[in-house]
Amino acid sequence: MKIDFPKQYSPLFDPQVTEIVEPSGRCTAKTTSNEILAITLMKQSKYNNVWYCRAETGDIRSTIFSSMISTIQLMGLEKEFKWSLSPFLITCVTTGAICYFSGINGKTDDDVTAVKGFTPQYKTLALAILDEADQVKHFNHITAWESTLARFLLPYGKVIFAYNPPMTRSHWAHKFFGEKVKNGATRIYATWEDIRGLLKPKTIETIEKYKRDDPEYYRYWYLGEPVNFKGMVYPQFRRETHVINIFKYMYDHPKDFVAELILGLDEGTVNDSTCVTPIAIMASGVAIVLDCLEVDPQKIGQQSPAQTSRLLIKFINELLSKFPFLQYIRRRWIFECAEGGQMLRLQFMEDSGEETYLVTNKSIMGDVKRVRSMLSENILLFHSDINVNTIQLIEDIENYVFDEKSGDIKKQQRDDTIDSLEYATKLYYDAPIRA
Repeated sequence: MKIDFPKQYSPLFDPQVTEIVEPSGRCTAKTTSNEILAITLMKQSKYNNVWYCRAETGDIRSTIFSSMISTIQLMGLEKEFKWSLSPFLITCVTTGAICYFSGINGKTDDDVTAVKGFTPQYKTLALAILDEADQVKHFNHITAWESTLARFLLPYGKVIFAYNPPMTRSHWAHKFFGEKVKNGATRIYATWEDIRGLLKPKTIETIEKYKRDDPEYYRYWYLGEPVNFKGMVYPQFRRETHVINIFKYMYDHPKDFVAELILGLDEGTVNDSTCVTPIAIMASGVAIVLDCLEVDPQKIGQQSPAQTSRLLIKFINELLSKFPFLQYIRRRWIFECAEGGQMLRLQFMEDSGEETYLVTNKSIMGDVKRVRSMLSENILLFHSDINVNTIQLIEDIENYVFDEKSGDIKKQQRDDTIDSLEYATKLYYDAPIRA
């Protein structure tokens, strides 16, 4: 089958090129091009094993493993390859060459043992690919990965680092991979325009809409340029990094456990919603948003304190049902009361007997800086699945902006969910749990 191959990626097949850095945006064909090279090499010799990696092992099946299979199918070579899920392997049946899949992140920045024991068949590798290389926890893990693969890399072997450049210049990836290019690595840069003829009309329509309506987002997402997302209150937030599944997290971190549940509440007015954001505080210090309740008076009418209290009790009972591991965990509520004073809090305490606090020393920018810090340090994460409403909070965060004229946070935004999140993080810092 004839496959269109972008000319920008011709260095992949240059025998003189051994190290490649691919800092491109989305829709640039770098993943497919790398996989075409891997498949081609595997068909040539039993010694041409491939090591295909990402930061986390848990991401492999839904990303590079599935992608590699799709590229094999695109090339019409299903009969020449077989694959297995446990362990993740793709084998060329005509030569016997194997594509191995690994996650390279250690448990900590200093843990460089994740791939220490890796050994391919015949102790040979023709190609090593690190996909989404910027998502690796620390560049120490990349260095450790390189030291392992150097033991097996054939004389004509190649190492490829593919990633979407982080939005901020301060990210370690810019300097780390920039130094590689300075030291002789070949840089391959492409944009969606280079493969325009391969894209679906709907994809092109979406890209051009961003180019027209949101130039900075377009530059970052599709051109792979680091930008600061001017005007966003929380530019640190990234779905790829911060959105997880807590059940998978607990499976992957068996020694970590939920130590406490904190629920931040922003009381609404006649026109504003009352919102609750529950956060599971792990023993490690990681805070995971579990759900988001929004009681919108525009949809169900204005509620009295007694009515709202019943809705809160219903919500906490449903939350305990969704997350059974919360049943015997201490929980604390923190209330911010805009108009009703402490009426809702007092009513809720009487109805439920829950432990509650009141927001004091409120600081809008203090709240923002605290959440920004937690996002930057990757200690504030968001659980998302079909049973919870966290996606609403996520979308509100992604659309939360400053007013260009005043420099303050813009008025009339969907900020009630965000406020409840900020109050929960305040209790997390102001009254931490005791060991």
